[in-house]
Amino acid sequence: MPEQNVDNIAFLREAGEALAELKEAQEAAREQDLQTKRLEKSLASEKKAVADSIEMTIRKRKSEITDSYDSQIEQTQVQLRKVKAKREKAKNQGMKERMDEETADVREDNRRLSTELKTLFRQHDVPRFCNTRFFYALYYTRGLREALIFLITLVICFAAVPLGVYHLIGQGRTLWLAGIYIVDILVFGGIYFAINNHVKLRYHETLRQGRKIRNQIRAGKKKIKAIKNSIRKDKNEDMYGLEDFDENIARLEAEKKEIADQKQDALTNF
Repeated sequence: MPEQNVDNIAFLREAGEALAELKEAQEAAREQDLQTKRLEKSLASEKKAVADSIEMTIRKRKSEITDSYDSQIEQTQVQLRKVKAKREKAKNQGMKERMDEETADVREDNRRLSTELKTLFRQHDVPRFCNTRFFYALYYTRGLREALIFLITLVICFAAVPLGVYHLIGQGRTLWLAGIYIVDILVFGGIYFAINNHVKLRYHETLRQGRKIRNQIRAGKKKIKAIKNSIRKDKNEDMYGLEDFDENIARLEAEKKEIADQKQDALTNF
């Protein structure tokens, strides 16, 4: 019996030692597992850092390539704008010279007619205010513009003025409005017919000749305007000497396209 007890004690001791070793082994396994996880996390973090660094380097390099080519394209574009502006200026100058040349005869005729008209009025002592568009619009109306001047004058004299005076001094009094209209008609109508009787009738023949000359001058101005419009609409630019500008523009356009193609190739190869 004593020997059996000793064996049981030894067994229990060995079992306890085995349990202690198992516990130590489990602790070591857990520690190793934690260490593995920490290493994996650190490795993932390192991989992400490397990937971010590579991506940043790629973006930076692409940006450098793009900026380099864009800078060249912008420089070419600036030169292109300058050449186009100079071309437009040269074209406008050429058009102006062409307009001056093609309207020279008509402008000279108009100058001669204007001098003739002034001389005619001086010779017959016609008042200077008669040689105006306003006078002819009121007494020798011709054309839509003069008819419009005549109509506006009527509206101002026989509507705007009396109503304005009425609102200032007689608002609310109908008799005042009637009186204002009577005075207005007497004043403006009197002035109109006084000029008609003492100026128009007296210098009628001279004024009639002046009407003809003014019509000729107006026709000349219309002709000048038509010539200028025709020149502006003319698509043929050969007479303006723009060949050098066109060559430079074509060269710069080709240069800009070449740089853009090089940029695309560089980005593709990168």
